[in-house]
Amino acid sequence: MTSLRKLQLTELNILKKAVAVFDEMKIPYVALGGTLLGAVRHGGFIPWDDDIDIYMPRDDYNRFIECFSGDAKPERLEAIHPHHPKSRHPFMKIIDNRTVKIEKGIDFSNGYLGVDIDVFPVDGQPDDPKEFEKWFKKLDRL
Repeated sequence: MTSLRKLQLTELNILKKAVAVFDEMKIPYVALGGTLLGAVRHGGFIPWDDDIDIYMPRDDYNRFIECFSGDAKPERLEAIHPHHPKSRHPFMKIIDNRTVKIEKGIDFSNGYLGVDIDVFPVDGQPDDPKEFEKWFKKLDRL
């Protein structure tokens, strides 16, 4: 078995455990990017892909971080979110803390991270029409 395939299978195991927590907490989530493309086109991973990307609404993302940092996390998994001392990214990574993943260009002076899946927050648009207009104008300016 290739090292890429071992990585993919470890990530898949992380995803399965995380999804069990998402479902238990009633947190909506969706796979996007190469993860979604691989699931649809290849019935799994894109053969050369080396990551899993999950997205969820911001409020649920924050709730997940709070709960997962306590007793809700499955054994051997850890949520490395932007405020975590080991964090190197502006989004959450759920890692298998039995593993070590070395990435080019990442500073590991605060410790190594494990094999992971990426979890991104999604910030939605306001439901109120007046708030939506203000939000859209600000977005348009940016």
